[in-house]
Amino acid sequence: MAMEIEKDPNESIIILEFTAPFGGAVDARFGLDAVRAFKAEQGRPVVAIWTMLDEDMPFSVLVQGLAEVPAPEDEYWNDLTTYMVGTSRIAQLAANAVNNQEQYGQQPHPMFTSMEEALAAAREQM
Repeated sequence: MAMEIEKDPNESIIILEFTAPFGGAVDARFGLDAVRAFKAEQGRPVVAIWTMLDEDMPFSVLVQGLAEVPAPEDEYWNDLTTYMVGTSRIAQLAANAVNNQEQYGQQPHPMFTSMEEALAAAREQM
């Protein structure tokens, strides 16, 4: 598994960081399941922060992961705000895909260049 997960139940924030070696669809499903479980534990709106800080993720692996993004009508999106963190070209491609392409959910995922910025936005949202 190439994902690290950190939960802050006091603030209803879950942080998911993709790390090498990248597992594409397997990592995406693992992360999505972690968010679903966290939402169930919290019983209130949550913020998920997905980080892509490593610049070496192959494009094909990114596409495999994006294929797992739930459809806009999926209950996954209920009571969930999602942010992304990254500065690499691959992170920007991921954000552009999920924000603008229907096959990847076309849900708003604001992109931040640092975890501090994303956490500040998450805390303001809550």
